[in-house]
Formats: sequence, C-alpha cells, structure tokens
Amino acid sequence: MKTFSIPASAKSWIDIPADSPFPIQNIPFGLADIKGQGETMVAAIGPYALDLLALSEAGLIDDSEFPVLESFIDMDREKLSYLRQVVFNLLRHDHDALRTREKLQKRAMIPLEKANLQVPIPPMAYVDFYSGIHHARNVGQMFRPQGDPLLPNYRWVPIGYNGRANTVVASGTPIIRPKGQIKATNYRWVPIGYNGRANTVVASGTPIIRPKGQIKATNYRWVPIGYNGRANTVV
Repeated sequence: MKTFSIPASAKSWIDIPADSPFPIQNIPFGLADIKGQGETMVAAIGPYALDLLALSEAGLIDDSEFPVLESFIDMDREKLSYLRQVVFNLLRHDHDALRTREKLQKRAMIPLEKANLQVPIPPMAYVDFYSGIHHARNVGQMFRPQGDPLLPNYRWVPIGYNGRANTVVASGTPIIRPKGQIKATNYRWVPIGYNGRANTVVASGTPIIRPKGQIKATNYRWVPIGYNGRANTVV
C-alpha cells in the first residue's frame, strides 16, 4: 500500500488561520486527555484537536478498519497513512459528512488549548546525535574553548549519546530544575547546585530544553567517565 500524500492545493471547510502550523496539508496525530472524557486519539487541524474516537463512534471512521482507536503503537506506516487519508476526506471543503453535523462538531472538535495533549507513544529510549559538523563544532567550542572543537574521531565515527526516555514529556509539563556538580575556579572543592543560565537546543525540529549548567557539569566529568546525557531535563 502506498503512503498517502495530501495535495498542496487542498482546502478545508474549517476556518484555518494562514499562519497555523496545522493546515489540512499537515494533520498530525496525537493523544489528548480531555476533561470529562479521558484520553483519546486526536488529529490536529487548524486551532482544533479532532477527536478520532468520537468520529469512530459516530460512524465516520470505519471501526472494522480501525477497531480500537486507542494507540498508535500497533499501526504501521501504511495504516497511519490510510487513517490520515480518512481524516483528510472528512475535512475537505467539498465533503459534507462532518461539515453538516454541528452537534458532532461540538463534541469532536476540541480547541487545542483545552485538549491537554499527552506523549502519544511512551518512548523506551532515544539517542541524541549531532545534526552535522557545525552542530558538533559549536558544542565542542563550549566544552573546549581553548582547544580543537572537534574530537579526532568525529569525522570517522557516528557520535551519538544515550538519553533518558523519562525526560520525554508533553509540552506544558512542570519541570524540576536539576542540580549538578559544577567545577568553579574559586572553590577548593566541587560544589553541587543550580546554574543561573539555561540553554535551548533545537534538534530535528523538536525544542530540547536543558539547564546551561549541563555544559559546565558535563565538561567537568567528560574525561574520567564520558558523556551519557544524564543532565538532560526534558525533550
């Protein structure tokens, strides 16, 4: 089965702001925990999260094709593509199945700010790779400001660091700022505490927020034990 591609010329009957990250050409899937309804699979369209389980219960998504709309884990690429095609057809400007059912719209179209989005698939692990030589050089300059920013093996060995899966959280999750060992020149011992700055990194289009103290703490322990990403706060 070929994966489905949404035409660039496609239009929706939903009023979507021009600067929305979720036009009809996108339709990403997610998981929402809607107040009074519990968790449900959703698709983003304009300013709304579209409740796919509500559409299935209303007969607009065939439950013989998607018998349990509760998890993305069991869907392969072709199945997800087909589900996106079904949702796209319901949102097309020339399709009436959902457009003419106002009561169903009120139930199934939840404003994104009220959707309480969750992590859709619990990650078992992830690996943080440099996005390219410029990324590696910039990081190396922070760790080794007086030396060669690139380690000798960079050009010959893929450099990836283990990250903790429990640092992957949904947007809006309260964050507890971690403490770490920070080597300071005016101390005769290594203090443990917070750093006063924060560092924001963008990797693969996903914001990754880390305390900038990670740079100092990692630099201190880099040589004896190696880098293992344990200073990560959230992804």
